[in-house]
Amino acid sequence: MAVKSPGSILAVDLGNIHTRAILLDEVDGRYYLVAQGETLTTVGFPIGDASVGVARAARQISATTGDMLVNRDGRVITPQQPDRSGVDLVVVTSSIGRPLRTVLMGLVPDMSIASGQRATAGTYVEIVDTLSLDDDRPQQDQINAMVLARPDLIFITGGVEGGARETLFELADLAQLAIRLMPRRHQPLVLFAGNSLISEALAERFDPDVRVFTAENVRPASDKEALEAAQFQLAQAFDAQTGEQGLGFESIGRLSRLGILPTAQSYDLIITYLDQALAD
Repeated sequence: MAVKSPGSILAVDLGNIHTRAILLDEVDGRYYLVAQGETLTTVGFPIGDASVGVARAARQISATTGDMLVNRDGRVITPQQPDRSGVDLVVVTSSIGRPLRTVLMGLVPDMSIASGQRATAGTYVEIVDTLSLDDDRPQQDQINAMVLARPDLIFITGGVEGGARETLFELADLAQLAIRLMPRRHQPLVLFAGNSLISEALAERFDPDVRVFTAENVRPASDKEALEAAQFQLAQAFDAQTGEQGLGFESIGRLSRLGILPTAQSYDLIITYLDQALAD
């Protein structure tokens, strides 16, 4: 069955200095660059709202194409209307701000921890501490280290499919203890990408106000690695953390089905796509 084309696409990249937008549209089954716009990013003083820069860049495209992309309220129109105003799909990437400060937890350093580290490669993640079964620090010192690290994210890996359970529950309980000692306004997100058979049970060990993401196991077997699902959830965590900053990010994230993706991760996706396309 043929895959339905998404139609016209507005791709926006929010940089620390510039906000860039390009309009892509399909002609005879192929996508072409129609127009582009660029303006200064408007996160900082005096505007403090990134969506203003997005609207400005989109209006530059409208000036070229003659089709209105932004309504009177400054919001991108989606989906595309019968009069060709708006676009069918919006994709947003961002390199604004600092990376996600992340505590990585796993069972074995050269397996689950190593896979977790590779999953974070190409994303806006800074690993500020690592905890595993080989960690010889007393439990209280591990908890203190996690609290003092002020993480945005706790990333838990470990256990092949159908493997370890209790040791992963112990890691989750350790993370929950640390989270309870952190200021509520700095409460981290949690991502679990280990033994998927216990994903639901592990998530339930956290307090209800802790936001827990789950992904497919990054190390489903000792000789197999699967990073893509975890990388997608890391991008979702980045979107959630970005949205909490205010500054217009939340409204921008709602425009896209995927939220705001890290710019670095989008480059990785492009490279993967080109590698597969050239291989074919």
